[in-house]
Amino acid sequence: MAKPQFILDSSPLITLALFPVHKPAIETILTIADLIVVETVAIETTAFPTHRDAAVIEALLEAGKLSRRPVPITDVDDLIDGYSKVDEGERDTIRLALTVSNARLILDDVAAFITATHFDLSPIMLLDQLASWTKTAELDKSTAQRILAAIASRYSEAFVNHTRHKLNEVEK
Repeated sequence: MAKPQFILDSSPLITLALFPVHKPAIETILTIADLIVVETVAIETTAFPTHRDAAVIEALLEAGKLSRRPVPITDVDDLIDGYSKVDEGERDTIRLALTVSNARLILDDVAAFITATHFDLSPIMLLDQLASWTKTAELDKSTAQRILAAIASRYSEAFVNHTRHKLNEVEK
């Protein structure tokens, strides 16, 4: 059975690549999901090859474990580009999500998240997706808790506490 597909913007991608839980958290997530990035995000996140996260991402791209897609052309490009508070990588990620109907969009930037909803997408934030994978038993609760502990510094205390609460609701 095919794994579910998720499109990531640079922030959740870097978060998963940067923080290890015995190995980069992204490697654990790749066992349960196919991850896709748009070309703009691939370039942005590998621009500094001496950075640990960039090296992890580049290795995953080269190995074909992380899918890299070209920036698509859509009928709403002018509308997407009108959102000046959303950066190019986020706008291109939204474009890609509009063209890959069976993939879920993971965004951590609030302006990009809101923009995506204006285009009838249903984005989810990384911590919420982590809780979702745990509730559906795709990800072991203890693994999710270790990932959350590793990446917590990238999020507000309230968001981390809320995610911890969601994970604690899971029985096993």
